[in-house]
This record gives sequence, structure tokens and C-alpha cells, in this order.
Amino acid sequence: MDAGLRYEYVSAKYYSFGKYEEEPSRNYSNWFPNLTLSWNKETWAASLAYTCKTKRPSYSSLRNEVQYDNRYMYEGGDPYLRPTIAHDVSLDVMCNWISFGVEYLYEDNPIIWYATLYKHQDIAFLRNI
Repeated sequence: MDAGLRYEYVSAKYYSFGKYEEEPSRNYSNWFPNLTLSWNKETWAASLAYTCKTKRPSYSSLRNEVQYDNRYMYEGGDPYLRPTIAHDVSLDVMCNWISFGVEYLYEDNPIIWYATLYKHQDIAFLRNI
């Protein structure tokens, strides 16, 4: 058995033109556990694991301006994005040289790359939401 617990506190202040803005500023206080149970006997082995992790948006995803890529495509960001909390459960079973694995991943508040039209024009606007 292997177990762990990590505590993380993150504070980020957001300023727009020198003025502090409360909504996009962040304060996070999270616990991230992990647990692994392993067993083996002769030619058999099994492992069950749970992990909780965070995925924070990149700085380019948090930008507030629109980037010109070409006349058909623009990119942008969103300073209001929140981090994703990922819960991962996996089971691995092995017998001699044969192995079987299954994994379940649940993401709370996922960040996805999304395309829309820019101001109802024939221009693709790509950004994370």
C-alpha cells in the first residue's frame, strides 16, 4: 500500500490597467490525495490506484486580447478560466506476460479548446472555455 496527501495553496492577483480586479483574481486551497494498493502472488499481480490532480490554464489561455493568426482565424483567451480537478482511478492486472488495464478519469470543470465565429463574421475564433 502506498498513500500520500498534498496540500496546495495558490494566490494570484489580477490587474487590468493597474486596477485590481476581484473576479479573475484567484485563491485556491486544495488537498490532493493519492492511494495505491498492490498485490502479487506467484504469476499474478494486481494494482488499484486513485490520484487527484489539478490542471491549471496556461498563461496564454488567460490572456484577454485577441490574436490575429490569419484572415480566417483568430485566437483568444479568457482571464476567468478556473483550474480543472482531475480524479483518476486505474486497475491493472497481470498474469505472466498478459496484462489488462482499465482507467476511469473524471474532470471537474474541464478546460476545452472551442471554436466559434468572431463577431458573426466568417472568421474562426479559437479559445479555451
